[in-house]
Amino acid sequence: MKLAVTSDLHVPHFTDPEVVIGQFIQSLLDHDALAIAGDFGRGWIDGALDIYDSILSMHPTTLFVLGNHDLWRKGFERLPPPEAFEDAMRLFRSGTPLEKSWGDPKTIARIGDTVFVGSIGFPDFKMPTLMLPQEYYNKRENCPTKDVKFMDMSLGWLVYTEPLVRGFGARLKLAFKSAAKNVIVVTHYSIFESQRQIKTIRDVEFNAYFGNHGMGQMVLKQAKAHPDKKVWCVCGHSHAYCSGRFVKEAENVVSYGIQNDYTFLRHVSIDTNDFPQ
Repeated sequence: MKLAVTSDLHVPHFTDPEVVIGQFIQSLLDHDALAIAGDFGRGWIDGALDIYDSILSMHPTTLFVLGNHDLWRKGFERLPPPEAFEDAMRLFRSGTPLEKSWGDPKTIARIGDTVFVGSIGFPDFKMPTLMLPQEYYNKRENCPTKDVKFMDMSLGWLVYTEPLVRGFGARLKLAFKSAAKNVIVVTHYSIFESQRQIKTIRDVEFNAYFGNHGMGQMVLKQAKAHPDKKVWCVCGHSHAYCSGRFVKEAENVVSYGIQNDYTFLRHVSIDTNDFPQ
């Protein structure tokens, strides 16, 4: 199977998004499937739903997860992440979602000998090199991401993250129990530190824009228990601070962080018959 994976399209930033996206998708039609790791726009503030829908329908087989920007709402009204997720999913009319609700325990997708499992991967603040604790980011003024504008920070991040992780864990087990030879894990946020480069914001050094360490550990545990399966893990979110390279996380697990910016679109091709060494 030949798979194309991209992320962070942010189509409203392009002068002619229909043309840019059209040319990009056309260049991927020699792939058997396309997976998108979230962030279709700046948020649903854009109102360009036809453009987003065309992205999902231009390739005959498109799978996707949502990104944090896809949860944002006009004026950042208080629609918490799980409710914002449901609202966004109602707007998608094409494509195959790999996560249908916040904490979804059942959704996976199978294409031939390959099974897909995915998640937005909201941060859990457990990455080993994250220098400041989760409590630091609970304070709105400390956090360098606009996500906190629509979250009740008195509850902290983990009240949102924990049910998401439980749902992902249940779906991951289903994926590994399947007869598929290959497992593709698509997340928006990174699940391995090696999917990103180090970034410094406000003199604080940490792996760019967090990640979900727990999900990565779940993948490694399942992969170890199923050495016959080959596992690819791809993410986006951090743009130029993604790794842009394959990294071997275990004997049968590799990761990749997709680099994109606002001037052109990149993708990574995965050939399930050619596992990186």
